Amino acid sequence: DCKCVIGHKDSSDLNESDGSVFVPSAEESTDDDDGFDSEESEVEKTIRKTIKDTIFPSSKEVKKAKQKSARKMTIKRSQRNPEGKRIWNKKQYCVYCEKAQSKIARHLERSHSSESEVAKALSFPKRSKKRRILLEQIQNQ
Repeated sequence: DCKCVIGHKDSSDLNESDGSVFVPSAEESTDDDDGFDSEESEVEKTIRKTIKDTIFPSSKEVKKAKQKSARKMTIKRSQRNPEGKRIWNKKQYCVYCEKAQSKIARHLERSHSSESEVAKALSFPKRSKKRRILLEQIQNQ
């Protein structure tokens, strides 16, 4: 009748030499403050805690999330004139000077070309995909 414990090469050190069983006295605390549970290993605690923490949200939490996402948001699009040309009335705000600009790429090129991120973006050719991506990242900061 040998009890084997994972991680121990020899289970003989786990057996009591006199065959007695340890029974805690009434004075000893049975709280789990020491972090050990006689029936559960640390790995089992971690697994149980991980599973417990990853349970899906309750229906109450789902309803709250739906209410929050149900808000309407309008985003102004660029408009076109009767000839089909763009009307430059949509404003974007500059990250550096915090002023409204209708042509943010031109503004960055003329006013903030000394900024390292702008200089890197401007080093690429005009209308290149890399330049557009970098300027867009600056705008979205």
